Amino acid sequence: MCYGLLALYEISKIIAKARKPHNVGETVILPAVSVIISSVMKQNASEIINILPFSTSSVSRRIDEMAEDVEKQLISHLQVKQFALQLDESTLRDNEAILLAYVGFNSDEGHKEEMLFATSLVTDTK
Repeated sequence: MCYGLLALYEISKIIAKARKPHNVGETVILPAVSVIISSVMKQNASEIINILPFSTSSVSRRIDEMAEDVEKQLISHLQVKQFALQLDESTLRDNEAILLAYVGFNSDEGHKEEMLFATSLVTDTK
C-alpha cells in the first residue's frame, strides 16, 4: 500500500474516532495540510492536494472498509478460540430497547472484550 493511501486511511480513522462529520476532511483537514505543505515543506500544495480523495463518500467508504476488516478479524478469532458471550439490554431515548452482545476471548495480546453486535428489539421498555 502506498504511503499516501495509508495516510488517507489513518486520517479517515481520526475523523471516525473524533465522531466528526465526514466532510471535515474537505473543509478542515485538506486546507490544514495545504498550509503545512506550502509553509513548512515549501512545496506547491495544490499539486499534492488535488490528488487526495477526501470527499465525504471517500471518507465514509474507507471507514466502512476498516470496520468490515475489524469485523472479519473478530470473526476469524472467534472461529478458532473459545469465547464467552455476554448479552445486555439497554434503553435509548424514547424508550427504544436494544440488545447488545459482547464477546470475551484470549488473544496473543491477552484477554480482550469486543462488542459483537447491537440490534433494536421489537418491544420497548414500558
